Amino acid sequence: MIKKIIIIILFSFSTIYIFAQKSKLDSLLNEINICVDDSCKTYVVKNIFWHCVNNDIDTVNILLDEYLEYFTKQKFDLGITYTAQAISYIYFNNEEYSNAIEILDSVYFLISSSKYKRIVLMDLAEKNRNMKHFENSRDQLLETIILLKEEKDTTILSKAYNRLAATFFEMDSLETVLKYVDSSLFIAEKENLQWIIANNYEIMGAVYHARKEFEKSVDYYTKAIKINNEIGAESSLANNYNNIGIAYFSLQNYKSAILYLKQASELNKNNGNQYMLLTSLNFIARAYAKTEKFELAYFYNDSAMSLRVSLFDQEKLSNVTELNKKFNHEKQEILISQQNKIIKQNHIILNQQKRQKYGVLLLLLIAIVFISFLYLLQKKIKSKSKKLYNQKEELDILNQKLFANFLKADEQNKIINTSKQQLENQNTELKKLSRYRELNTQMIVHDLKNPLNRIVSTTKQQDNQLHDSAQFMLNLVENILNLSKIEQNIFSVDLQQISINDVVKSSYKATEFLFTNKGVNFKTNLINKITVLADFEILKRVFINLFTNAVKYTKSGGNIFIDFKIIDSNIQISVKDNGIGIKKDKITEIFNIYNNDTRTKSKGISSTGIGLFFVKKAIEAHNSKILVESNKNGTSFIFQLKIVKNSNLKSSNIIETKKTTLVLDKNESEYLKPFIKDLNETEIFEVSKIKQIINQIENKTINIKLWRENLLLSVTNYNTTLFEKLLKM
Repeated sequence: MIKKIIIIILFSFSTIYIFAQKSKLDSLLNEINICVDDSCKTYVVKNIFWHCVNNDIDTVNILLDEYLEYFTKQKFDLGITYTAQAISYIYFNNEEYSNAIEILDSVYFLISSSKYKRIVLMDLAEKNRNMKHFENSRDQLLETIILLKEEKDTTILSKAYNRLAATFFEMDSLETVLKYVDSSLFIAEKENLQWIIANNYEIMGAVYHARKEFEKSVDYYTKAIKINNEIGAESSLANNYNNIGIAYFSLQNYKSAILYLKQASELNKNNGNQYMLLTSLNFIARAYAKTEKFELAYFYNDSAMSLRVSLFDQEKLSNVTELNKKFNHEKQEILISQQNKIIKQNHIILNQQKRQKYGVLLLLLIAIVFISFLYLLQKKIKSKSKKLYNQKEELDILNQKLFANFLKADEQNKIINTSKQQLENQNTELKKLSRYRELNTQMIVHDLKNPLNRIVSTTKQQDNQLHDSAQFMLNLVENILNLSKIEQNIFSVDLQQISINDVVKSSYKATEFLFTNKGVNFKTNLINKITVLADFEILKRVFINLFTNAVKYTKSGGNIFIDFKIIDSNIQISVKDNGIGIKKDKITEIFNIYNNDTRTKSKGISSTGIGLFFVKKAIEAHNSKILVESNKNGTSFIFQLKIVKNSNLKSSNIIETKKTTLVLDKNESEYLKPFIKDLNETEIFEVSKIKQIINQIENKTINIKLWRENLLLSVTNYNTTLFEKLLKM
């Protein structure tokens, strides 16, 4: 019953609504009235505009004015922006340029969103540039760029810089043109905006043309032509061909000039660009005259003359048409004004009659609906009362059961909370004991180091066996201490230029007793005079651990071979044994801490399980990786180190190392402070400005010179992280 009443009401209102609509543009106006939000209304306004733009301009303008007023009251920026642009477009197409600019100028201050403000500003700037109001165009583009930087919209920012460069070119400020072209190109190349890159090349070609540097001009026009050909921009190509043809004419290369100008004239004919076609024909005629091909010169000159007369007649006709248009427009406005007064009066009378008629119908409908609603409501209340009474009884029973369950749950929660607190207390005590154990272990191991050093030094000449054992124990102590550093993330290496020969010899000497005791042979193809960038003591202990590990799993009479190979600017080092090998499924586990179950135990040599873990961490600290190759014939541990090609010179490798540890002293920081202040106020893509600031900095010290080079590198590679890091030093 209720559904039927609702359908009757909706049908009645729909009938009244449809009856009251205007006949013209009914469907579109119905759409806009159905819309529940302003975004939907903006979309329908767009359809109204495109539906009528070629048929009924006056109707479109009236509708757009109405909805511009509506969106302004609603303070809906999207609607204001689009409607104003549509009105401006109509004015501009009808050559009412001042009105086109005025409408955009007026809505700018009504918009609160910076996004839509800069859309209006960009449109204003382009229209002002077309009207040759270059100062206005310049100011509007500069304001747009400020808004775009806040939004971080680099694509539109590149376009804004490009349009600003074009405006300064029109103002004959050539140096400023190149500055803004530089910024536009920087962003466009990063974002791969081909059409903006081509436009920038065209502007640079025009700048060098104006400077009479015609060869440079030709280079940039050629780049623009290549890109426009790739993206199929015919109108831009026509302009490019025309400009490069004139540049070749200025270079007295008349053959190339004629070639490009003919291509330009063909494109201009297709595009209907009569004025550009006239320029092409004039220059072709002049080029043929210069090459003494007078018949062709006469032909193209005659074509140019005919076109010039035609354009002149068109201009005269256009002026007469414009005057007639203005006269008819004024006449029509007077008639429309008179008709509007009559229509308004009739409209008021009709509305009064309609209101009276529909008012009576509406009151009758409301009365019928209200009576029906009261009847159904009373019936429904009685039915619900019975259901509610039954549900109340069921709820009382459920409440009793829930209360009993609640009491049980409360007791269980108390027990759980007590157990949780006990566990937390025990966990806290365990953490304290664990930390106490770690500290005591570190203290004991550290205290062992000094007496072991003393034993090693005193037993060297007295008891070889005791000396070797002490040496082995000292290596274990060093491993444990470094393990502690690794776990606390304080492990580091001191990179120096060292001889690889010296490290290997020193490592073998420290483990020679292991080779001798087990009867294992040591062999190497050591390369003389190889200098690497490494920490001598850490690298020595890497070899000691690898040698110890190799001897441990090599049978008596076996061989351990140290192989060296030069690969590019690195030396590859392999520690090979012909021992029992490692199973494939265990290779990934050998570098795990305290893991020593990867191969069968060897008699006579103990293991802590941390040697290979230390080796991996030490090699990684040298910016390298260690690889393992193993089969039944033995195992190889392989890694690479950087070779220092000329240890007496400041090579690029040394400079690169200094870059990572660059520290400015107080005087250097004080000197750079004003430059850093200027750079903080500059965006990374403002290349020209950054270069100007960098050029003012003197290389007073090596650190300042290195700082300058890194800053320039960050700008070149668009490395924002490095740029900001350097400014914080």
